Amino acid sequence: MGHALDGAKLKIIRAQEHLDSLRAEIFMYLQSQPDEIRSQPDGDLQMLAHEIFSPPPLRLSTIIGDCLTNVRAALDYVVFELARKYFDKPPFNINDSRDREITAFPIWDTTRVPWFCKRLDRLKNRGIPAGPRNEIESVQPNIAGYEPVGWLHELVNRDKHRMPLLTVSEFDEFTITLITPPPIAETASVTVPKYFTAQNMPIHSNVQMKAQYPLYVAWKDVPVPSEPVERTLDQIIKCAAEIIPRFDTFL
Repeated sequence: MGHALDGAKLKIIRAQEHLDSLRAEIFMYLQSQPDEIRSQPDGDLQMLAHEIFSPPPLRLSTIIGDCLTNVRAALDYVVFELARKYFDKPPFNINDSRDREITAFPIWDTTRVPWFCKRLDRLKNRGIPAGPRNEIESVQPNIAGYEPVGWLHELVNRDKHRMPLLTVSEFDEFTITLITPPPIAETASVTVPKYFTAQNMPIHSNVQMKAQYPLYVAWKDVPVPSEPVERTLDQIIKCAAEIIPRFDTFL
């Protein structure tokens, strides 16, 4: 017979599979060249105009939602198994909505601190020992190193009502290639700051230019780090994967 938390660990594996699929989809999207960089003369100088004309497809948001749902379920499975083993007076009843409600893994939210404390009290009153309750408290987003648990909480709650909104962002630097006009056929590549102006990047208008921005798909309107979405999800999955085995000895 397997361990009580095998289901939780399999959910993490499934979340990783969704992340792998997302990485492949994002790669194909960015390879489709969804942006355009134009060189425009401005007197004797050149200015670069960057435009995203093909936003991230909605399909990416559906994969993100599937990934998040599996990670959240993995944590919920932990409390569910604790309830099955320890609840008493009365024992756990899966058909009781009040019992099902408190088997969700409680996550600290600064806007709902009383709720969080009440949830831990309810677990205590139903027989959950101090050991697993202390573990739950030690892996909250207000504890250094467990910030991804808070990102999971925020993203899952938003995904319940609408798909995550995505956008395209650029890294802080990009590469331009200067092509001198004939008869001298020379090229030179240089990496410059993202926010350069004609004043600090004087390129004469008779010089041909090619520019390339390193792009990534980013979150549009959520309070998580401004970084590629797959990086955020990777941190969330790794954090949850580290949390689950901490409850092995209690089950």
